[in-house]
Amino acid sequence: METYTHKVAGIYITPTTAKNAYDCLTKAGFDPEQITFISPHDPYVSSKIEPEGDGIKEHILLDIAAGAGIGALLGVASTIVMKFMALGLFASQPYAGPLLVLMYSTMLGAVMGAVFSLRPGEYKLAARIRDLIRGQHYAIVVHTRSRDEKERAKRMIGDTTPESTFAY
Repeated sequence: METYTHKVAGIYITPTTAKNAYDCLTKAGFDPEQITFISPHDPYVSSKIEPEGDGIKEHILLDIAAGAGIGALLGVASTIVMKFMALGLFASQPYAGPLLVLMYSTMLGAVMGAVFSLRPGEYKLAARIRDLIRGQHYAIVVHTRSRDEKERAKRMIGDTTPESTFAY
């Protein structure tokens, strides 16, 4: 499945209004694969809100690896700078000192990569949708590939008079 960068959701009280919104979005040119209809007690709510599945895992691992690589490069640069500053750490431990700096900077970079890959806004959107679905509401979620497409989906959903609209 393709990775979508943004999501727009419209919450509706009746299935008819939700299906009308779905029809409006498909007529406006959105691919039906991008649009999901979620009804109360739907057993697949999570996969409909977040269809990327394993793609997210790969994205997180890629961000962690990139962060570790950047951290390692910064560790090498800081080791070179510290070597010229003639710090006692490198005088007493010429191999262990630089290795220690490199390991810590790589670890810090990996942690920063993991933090960067977190998407709390998307988690909040998914939690709101789940809560409203439990309250006997219907949802239309549009998975968009760009900011322009996101804004277009927001306008289209807004025109269908939903009870509420969420976007990430």
